Amino acid sequence: MNYWLHRISHVAELSYPLLDRGYLTIGFSDFSYKEMIDCVLEDDWAYFNQQFQDFWGRIPRPRHSLWNFLKMSKGDLVVVPSQGTFAVCEIIDQRPLLIAETFSEDLKSWDGKPISTNGIHLISPHGNAFDLGFTRKVKILYKQIPRDKFADAQLTARMKIRQTNAAINDLKTSIETSIENFKKGKSTNGAPIKS
Repeated sequence: MNYWLHRISHVAELSYPLLDRGYLTIGFSDFSYKEMIDCVLEDDWAYFNQQFQDFWGRIPRPRHSLWNFLKMSKGDLVVVPSQGTFAVCEIIDQRPLLIAETFSEDLKSWDGKPISTNGIHLISPHGNAFDLGFTRKVKILYKQIPRDKFADAQLTARMKIRQTNAAINDLKTSIETSIENFKKGKSTNGAPIKS
């Protein structure tokens, strides 16, 4: 099992409703096809890079976030920071999904507007494709964990990183302690939390 940090920093108005339904998302909709998933699962870094070169004319550094996202495995834990809080999710799928596979007739954005699909992308009520390409099926184990009460200094600092995601196996103890403290209602310093 690995530990990851994954920031929802893209299309929040749809990514958070999808997270509530058990789908963690990432952008890169230009590459939303099964071959992209296959190449990462087969560790084909050359093919992966060539897709960016062919489509975007460059090989950008943020592509590492997509690689990480597609490499997450069933049973991995993912810390998802939000404003002042964080959630802990478990990856429950065997392989990543294309974003269109999250569609259902009752899917709505934050403002309650219905979302449709063209079979590849999720589409806004105005007909624009959302830049979400891939998703992971997750079980939300804990949500709305206040950072200031339950995350130690190391975990708090890591939640401020700029990139979309990162492996955080080195923070295993911090994460597990945060979860235990949250379950017991005790802050990082051991003091009980008043309700």
